[in-house]
Amino acid sequence: MKKKIKGLLIIFFGAYFYICALINPVKANDQLVGHVITQVSKGNTEQMVKVLEKEIQAIAHIFAVEMITVLEANLPQILEGIAADMRLKADEAYKCELLKGSGNECK
Repeated sequence: MKKKIKGLLIIFFGAYFYICALINPVKANDQLVGHVITQVSKGNTEQMVKVLEKEIQAIAHIFAVEMITVLEANLPQILEGIAADMRLKADEAYKCELLKGSGNECK
């Protein structure tokens, strides 16, 4: 069981840091990979779970910041789409109100 956990941790951290190196090469990642490999080989898997949690929190923070940037860049188009949809609904309601009582009522 411990060998499976060690193997999974090594594979996860290896893949994680490979992806991080592709996105944002930082020497801190190299140091952390070395630390993780050393600690897993020594059998300190409990501490590596804490390290994994902190790294996932860091990734989530980076993702949130990037999403805010994307939203800021696309907010005018999003608001224009919402405004156009609201105009269409208002026009439809007005048309139905005008046609009320005639033979061509809205459905």
